[in-house]
Amino acid sequence: MQKTFIWLCLLLLSASNISAQEITGTWYGFQTSKANGQSKEYRITVDISAVTGDSVTGTMSLKSGEKGTITSSFSGSFDSRNKMLHLKEMEVLTKGLSEKDVSLCEYALKLDDKVIRGKGHAKNKGYDYLEIYLQRSPNY
Repeated sequence: MQKTFIWLCLLLLSASNISAQEITGTWYGFQTSKANGQSKEYRITVDISAVTGDSVTGTMSLKSGEKGTITSSFSGSFDSRNKMLHLKEMEVLTKGLSEKDVSLCEYALKLDDKVIRGKGHAKNKGYDYLEIYLQRSPNY
């Protein structure tokens, strides 16, 4: 009985590690922004560079027609049990742009069968309703 319990615990722990490994790397997709009856779609690339325990860090690049490619850093958490990512953009990394030029965002995303999707909102200005869809392939 005790051996069975230990094996079950090890299996559950390894499953959560696999889930963390599943999200590390580059994801490609789009972000749809909606506000005041208007909708805009942007191509994005998300690079999840590190997953340590339940902490996540990386960068996000958004291709904007008006401002070119905007890259930001993010940090957040990963709930391996529910396969949820909670990301918060921390700073703009693109030279020549600052937080006054763009709106940093927060996201709640779910890993669902090799796809990450979810919603977000801007922290200071602009679009207040965001949807994100990401997959491993750059051809979507």
